[in-house]
Amino acid sequence: MGTRAPEDRHERRERLIRRVLAGVSHPKLATEFNVTERTIRGWLRRPKIRERIEQAVDAALGSYTRRLVATAAKAHGTLLKLLADESSQVRLGAARSLVAPLEKLIELRLTLAKRDAAEVADYGISAKSLEQLSVELREHLATKRGVQPAKPHEGNGQTSGNGQNDH
Repeated sequence: MGTRAPEDRHERRERLIRRVLAGVSHPKLATEFNVTERTIRGWLRRPKIRERIEQAVDAALGSYTRRLVATAAKAHGTLLKLLADESSQVRLGAARSLVAPLEKLIELRLTLAKRDAAEVADYGISAKSLEQLSVELREHLATKRGVQPAKPHEGNGQTSGNGQNDH
């Protein structure tokens, strides 16, 4: 009868990391590894595992970024040409396409800052003030480029001058 040799710690850790990177949920990981979700969360808090996951994500992002940069100059040139098109819809679409990645980067920075809110709070900066800085930066960039600032996403908790939520 063929029985499988038990996984050693290193193999199990590497398999866990691969499965996490593949997007497997904690409940499914718990079932797959025959442990509780609490154990999975504990494993994922371990410095070695966190470091390996971060390294793998960084490597994947680096690879993607290199491929993206290789084509970005051509795409950017095309969008710049479209800014001179006769159609206002084409010009607007090109302008939005040029600004959208910057807005996404701003949102990513905000998300990361919120995730590390406890650390940020140590420096006396609240998540709300970071949101306001993000809004001000978007408005500044839009004004500088001569386009309308992107409207805030519905349900983001931003308020108007009357202090009430805008949604």
